[in-house]
Amino acid sequence: MGEHLLQRLGHPLRGAAVDAELRLDLGQRHAQIAGGRQFREAEQVGGFLEGHRSTLSGFATLMPQGEAVDDSFTTIRATGSRPMQMNHAAFACSPALRTSLKRGLARQTIAMADRAASDMPGLFRIAAGLRPNAKAVERLALRLKGRPGVVRVAMAPGGKGLSLITRAVRAVEARVEGATVFHETGLIYLRARVGMVGPILGLRLSAVSFCAHALERLVERSDIDLQNALLPQVDAEAQAIFRGWDRAARIEEAGDEYYPAASPGLWAGGHDEMALDPDWGLSNGCGRLPVFSARTFLSEAEMRPTVWLRWKDDPACRMA
Repeated sequence: MGEHLLQRLGHPLRGAAVDAELRLDLGQRHAQIAGGRQFREAEQVGGFLEGHRSTLSGFATLMPQGEAVDDSFTTIRATGSRPMQMNHAAFACSPALRTSLKRGLARQTIAMADRAASDMPGLFRIAAGLRPNAKAVERLALRLKGRPGVVRVAMAPGGKGLSLITRAVRAVEARVEGATVFHETGLIYLRARVGMVGPILGLRLSAVSFCAHALERLVERSDIDLQNALLPQVDAEAQAIFRGWDRAARIEEAGDEYYPAASPGLWAGGHDEMALDPDWGLSNGCGRLPVFSARTFLSEAEMRPTVWLRWKDDPACRMA
């Protein structure tokens, strides 16, 4: 498959959206690239990634959950000391534990998604059989639901179309002005809204991507239950971003972009664009589709006050 251009449209990696760990990760990756210049300091990353361009191989984008374990208690009595109790659920919420497990859980989640990746050309061939009546759309939705990598299928209002969300793991190569900056692995969710546009079958495509760093921050900063698999939670997070996208819930602050998360918090990142995969057999004139690249997760503690107020929809912080 050919390369697919992903171009940064805003400046999403400044301010609260860039934490020290992400700056260090990006700096180290850039330093490993043959012929690449060294960062003078990590603080340069925010400005360096302006106008960021990336490539996604084998995926395309258009313009514009394990059983719960009951709590158990263990009492340990030491000589001359008070008894100590340990609650398994409380232990799972330990910040130190979350920090220790974040990278392993992020890698495990990406590996699980890769083993059940979607076959986009095959899904589009099935979707091409859509007929604009409720019964036919319902039968088509049932066929799509059982396919690997399909996260959600829903009928559109009126019953004459459907919405399909899939996931896949792809290698991402980020570029600035044509030069490679770093490589990473992305977990990408593609949404296709299928319906008739006059006599022609049309698809509206958009996507959400999570880098490994973003998944690590979700583990570290959120209150998700570590006893459950992380992948279903990430599925829910992608759907939350799509819903926010649809209802124009994006927050823009000091060049950064944010969407409300399914867990209490915000996803910080930016809108990019990427080329349609030629294997899909699709054409839209410009050959691109929009993708929101989630770079990090922010809990309330990491938000700037103005961002927190806008997240809470405080009337005192509405933009003129």
